[in-house]
Amino acid sequence: MVRYSKPSTAGWSGEVEDIVLEKQNDYDGFNYYLEGNGKGMLTFRWDSSSVTINKDFLNNANNEFYSFSGGTYIKYSVPPVEADLLPDSNNMVSLTIKVDSAKQNRYEIQFFKTDSSGDYSKEKLKEYLPDTSPSDWIPDTN
Repeated sequence: MVRYSKPSTAGWSGEVEDIVLEKQNDYDGFNYYLEGNGKGMLTFRWDSSSVTINKDFLNNANNEFYSFSGGTYIKYSVPPVEADLLPDSNNMVSLTIKVDSAKQNRYEIQFFKTDSSGDYSKEKLKEYLPDTSPSDWIPDTN
């Protein structure tokens, strides 16, 4: 018997699901995916004045959320409330989720439009929901 094992690289990232441009204005919201391999802390961000996160995702007991303050991650004792997240100078709020691909390697998060008449072109949506890059993942080395 021959056994082949493909090595995998640890890392996490996230992005908006591909959108059909002709139907984009018909959408009420958008799917954002976080995917990866390994365990650690992953921070994702969004413009809360343009999109709002699905509260079911925040209230899911399987998700562990953290804030980052003074160089330390602080676990939320109750699910975070989007309105309580403080935006940065670019009006972006961020949230950190504890990830472990041995338990779950993909998260689907729905974000909904806050203004049905706003500009949700693919270019603007990338500004409202920027990609989560490998640099937004802090691996757990324990």
